[in-house]
Amino acid sequence: MAHFERNYFGDCELRLDDVVFLENGMIVDCLDCPAYIQANESPYSDKMTCQRVAIGKNYERQVKLELIRQSIFTTIKESFSFFRLQLDHDLANRYIRHQVPEFDESPFFVPQGLYVVIGISKYLRGYVITCTTYKPNENRPKLTIRFHQSVLHETNIERLKVIKNPERLAE
Repeated sequence: MAHFERNYFGDCELRLDDVVFLENGMIVDCLDCPAYIQANESPYSDKMTCQRVAIGKNYERQVKLELIRQSIFTTIKESFSFFRLQLDHDLANRYIRHQVPEFDESPFFVPQGLYVVIGISKYLRGYVITCTTYKPNENRPKLTIRFHQSVLHETNIERLKVIKNPERLAE
């Protein structure tokens, strides 16, 4: 507990450059969320979007590679069947694999851990807090997240731990 400088309960203000600990299950808006986890987006999209997420929860792609390929194969097969034509299944599958190449199907998630407060703005009767990953690396990508404090909102976080010495906490 020596690492915690103070607990935020709504009666004291966060400051810029404070390091906070965000726990699994907290709801935040991720400003660097890949668009491909949304249902109507191309699985090959490299765009980023703002998405409401729970910290620590895996978000899978809405459209899986095998589902796309199987759907296209079924359409081709039914078309050939309708016209009473012979279909070369191997050729059709090679064509589909060529037209629908592999893509990374690993899930997206915002990890639990330390985040640096980079922005605080007044919003109605509360605040919008913007944070970024504290010391990003290959295991913890640089993400920008946002949440509310002291206002009725889905991303409201009432209790937040501010870390006094983040370097020692990582040890």
